[in-house]
Amino acid sequence: MAIVEKKYLLNDSVDSLLKKHKRSKKSISQFYTQIKICKEVRYRKINKTFYKTVRTGSEVRENEVDKNISKRKYRQAKDKKIGKILKKERFTLADTYENFAIDSYKKHLKNLNILEITFNTLDEARAFQLPDIFKVYIKKDVSDDDRYRNKNLALLGNPKKLPYNIYAIFKDIEQERFKKIASTVFPEMIVSDAVRIVLYTIYHSLKMDRVSLIEQNDIFALERFRKNLKQAKILLEEYRHIFDQNMYKKVSLHLNMIEKTIAIDKDLTLIRANLKLLESAFNEKEVNFFISRIDNRIENEKHKVKNFFKTREFSIIFRQFDLLLKEQSNVHSAYHSNTTIKEVIKESVNKRFKKLLFLTKKYDKCHDVDSYKKMKKALYKTKTIMDNFAYLYDKKEYQQMQALLQDTNKEFAEFLNLNKRSLIIKTYIRNSNKELQEQQRLINKVQQKRKTLEKQLNKKIDASINVLRENKSLFKK
Repeated sequence: MAIVEKKYLLNDSVDSLLKKHKRSKKSISQFYTQIKICKEVRYRKINKTFYKTVRTGSEVRENEVDKNISKRKYRQAKDKKIGKILKKERFTLADTYENFAIDSYKKHLKNLNILEITFNTLDEARAFQLPDIFKVYIKKDVSDDDRYRNKNLALLGNPKKLPYNIYAIFKDIEQERFKKIASTVFPEMIVSDAVRIVLYTIYHSLKMDRVSLIEQNDIFALERFRKNLKQAKILLEEYRHIFDQNMYKKVSLHLNMIEKTIAIDKDLTLIRANLKLLESAFNEKEVNFFISRIDNRIENEKHKVKNFFKTREFSIIFRQFDLLLKEQSNVHSAYHSNTTIKEVIKESVNKRFKKLLFLTKKYDKCHDVDSYKKMKKALYKTKTIMDNFAYLYDKKEYQQMQALLQDTNKEFAEFLNLNKRSLIIKTYIRNSNKELQEQQRLINKVQQKRKTLEKQLNKKIDASINVLRENKSLFKK
């Protein structure tokens, strides 16, 4: 049978309420060994009797199986507990209120008192009106506040002592009430909450960029959107264990689809901004014709993206992203519950940086494009995690790390862009109306210029990599 609960936070003192309505008292100790989105495994001692309870379901517990166990099994299970042990006294009330109970918590939850009312159906719960005699003792209805669920009390502690409400922060982000993420997220924050807030800030930026492109035809908004989308994907992948895996996979798949759909040919903008090699091979009229063709293609691609942004499909995908971040039922609050966000981020950055160093050893000065691409990708992931949680670092330390990564990233980007635009120009030359002999002469000229620049860049990249290796201790602090 399904059980529906309503919960009310009571005043610190409930003595007078208990004097009027108390019927019986039980001493309860309980802890959890498994806490998932739709499953809990709880061990409980009630007076001198021991139980194991497996609950499945979400808001309504569709299945709840209780069984008696021995004291020995209860003690053995303690070694696998998640979070803290909850200790409380449960007071059942007079027969008139037989489905009412008051939980008065002890130890780390001292002075937390909850009135819990159980119903057999959702309709009963919706129709319920709290009797007037109880209203004087009520601080607020916390039925929909997940922080007051027993599993979260075990994991997160007393909500009254938490200096923030994540849902209020989401609202602040939507209303753009703060300027810097550092004013919202702090080192002591629960890891899953801190990650969700940073991701929600990026999500809100994506929404604003979409509006700018549709309503103002802002091409730079599209570039920002692509950059923010890439960062969101990296952070989601890095901290995917925070989320319900089915929901995460669905959102991740759809974000990849968006990225591919809005991928305006970067080669176009790249070659548009780098025409020096062309200028030495073609006359002004030919170059201007080439530029006009590129501009037309960019405008056509932008128009396609704007139309996609207006579709219902896009809106549904973004709604799923919103739900993944905001719905508590999609989140594993137990993820890294025994550590801080600062430690988790530094561990992630160090892990990604070690991956980068491993690739630099593997590359061993081969100077090939594929190696550079892999290293640039690893470097970008390291930088993305670090930059989005920059406030967790000492300012001087962060600036040193950022400068190291930025310099190396710049060298990689220049090399890869040089290689890319050289290929584009060669293709353009081959498709031109010039004689084959003239085409080959121009291609040789482009290749010669490219090789000269590549040698210079390879030396810079080698030097940057050596500097990274020499300063790897910075990323371990």
